[in-house]
Amino acid sequence: MGTKQQLTAKGIAAMKAGEWANDASPHGAGQLQARKLANGQVAFYFRYTDAERRQIRLPLGSGLTLADARAQAGDLSRRYQTGERDLRAALEAEQRAVERQRRDEAAAEQAAEDALKTRKEATLSKLAAAYVEHLKAAGKPSWAEVERAIERNITKPFPDVAELPAADVTVEDVMPAFHRLTKEGKLREAEKLRSYLRAAYTAARRARNDAGMHAFTGLKVTHNPLADLEVSRPKEAAEKAAQAAKERKWALSEAQLDQLEATMLANQARVAAARSRVKDRTITAPFNGRVGLRNVSLGGLVNPGGVITTLDDLSVVKLDFAVPELFLSSLKPGLTVEAQSDAYPNATFKGRVDSVDTRVDPTTRAVVVRALIDNRDSRLRPGMFMTLRLVRSEGKALMLPETAIVPEDSKHFVFVVAAGKAQKREVTIGRRRPGEVEILKGVTDEDVVVTDGFSGNIALKTAEGTAKLYATWLRHTFRSSWLASLGYLLARGAFRRLRHRTDPRQYNGALFLGLNGICVKSHGGTDGEGFAHAIDVGVDLVIHGFNDKVKQEFSRFEGARNGDDSASTGPTTAPIGIEQPQ
Repeated sequence: MGTKQQLTAKGIAAMKAGEWANDASPHGAGQLQARKLANGQVAFYFRYTDAERRQIRLPLGSGLTLADARAQAGDLSRRYQTGERDLRAALEAEQRAVERQRRDEAAAEQAAEDALKTRKEATLSKLAAAYVEHLKAAGKPSWAEVERAIERNITKPFPDVAELPAADVTVEDVMPAFHRLTKEGKLREAEKLRSYLRAAYTAARRARNDAGMHAFTGLKVTHNPLADLEVSRPKEAAEKAAQAAKERKWALSEAQLDQLEATMLANQARVAAARSRVKDRTITAPFNGRVGLRNVSLGGLVNPGGVITTLDDLSVVKLDFAVPELFLSSLKPGLTVEAQSDAYPNATFKGRVDSVDTRVDPTTRAVVVRALIDNRDSRLRPGMFMTLRLVRSEGKALMLPETAIVPEDSKHFVFVVAAGKAQKREVTIGRRRPGEVEILKGVTDEDVVVTDGFSGNIALKTAEGTAKLYATWLRHTFRSSWLASLGYLLARGAFRRLRHRTDPRQYNGALFLGLNGICVKSHGGTDGEGFAHAIDVGVDLVIHGFNDKVKQEFSRFEGARNGDDSASTGPTTAPIGIEQPQ
């Protein structure tokens, strides 16, 4: 690598070809290096560590004095210590800016020279010729007289005036031609010449906004310098000449005017270049939105591609989510989306599906759907996690509890109560949601469907057990052991007779008698016919009023306990409940 001696003029002179020498510098400030070349010259470098921990050498040049090299290295060291870690890119950007400024200034100067050249070529004689051509094109017979008058009074006697730029001609320039005519007493000729020149300038000005006046192309006449030209009698002319002489005292020569105009155009070019550089440093947002955190400090260097801040348009947010390919046929733009966020647990954000991806992910077998959600209150932010509900279709549906459905093989049935009878009816089911099933076909919203039974019923399979349960209920209710014993005997006899009438084996089902009514329960091995038979038996029991009789007996027992033998309850109707397994 070379020695690390302190750089001095004497030490540099004693260096050998290819030898390196370093100048002492604080840690983290960069370092000035010198290298002796084969031709005897010394090349200076500034070494520093960039953001990626790489050692970078920036060439400062050869043939420099040690003082000049240290001055350049000092400037780079100060920039390096302020946070500029990529000095090479910064210097290259500055060099490009300088070159761009030079090109802009050169282009502006060239444009000024071209404009000046064009002005000099657009002479008064060309303006007169263009006016004559314009009169010819318009079919004016006066064009010949105009051509002869200008040639006789301007072009031939005053060729220098005829070659002046038409835009720079002044009254003083053409005044000798008019003086010559007035001295000769040709006042009428002078008035005609004045009229022709004024008309030529007026037509040239109008041609700047009239695409049909091709004869005046390139003249660029913006004013009429002869608008104030007057042709008067000799006395009046003398007075005006004296006034013009006073004003001419303060007039500039043509060369001075050209020099000032060139300077003005160059200054205008410099102003345009400066405005261009200022515009390059102005960042305009491409759309309306909200600016995020600033990533650049005041005075810091902004490199191309660097992130200064973020800009978000939060008026409408995009919500992307995956839907299984099973539902691909029902996905389309316009579907309603209801989304919720943990940040706003009580709020529901509604939107619409905007587009559906054209591809299905081969790994997840899902398609990405994009929805747009109105966010004018700016509550939602990019990157939030949301739970959503996609409404594929909206409408009315007939729903039944799942407990009302009786599956048999691949079919589904329900029991409809009609005229006191339970009818088994096949139905077609549709979509499901927790605890409910959609019915597409088989029943209407006016049908009465058996949905469920109720708990707390007593099986008639064991009459003694049922009678004991009634006795226990009597003991707790009336607090009387003898009333419980009497109830047990009566209930056991009644339940035995009922069991003979309704043997469960006759209908392959289970019949329940509860304190509040009769219930039929379907077991796993019960077929549909036996279950329907059980329902019919339960309905028959209610019709014959068995439950009412039992309740009347209990009412008498309660009246006897209270000392009122006439206490009884009137007949009541107990409901039929249906229970069946899931």
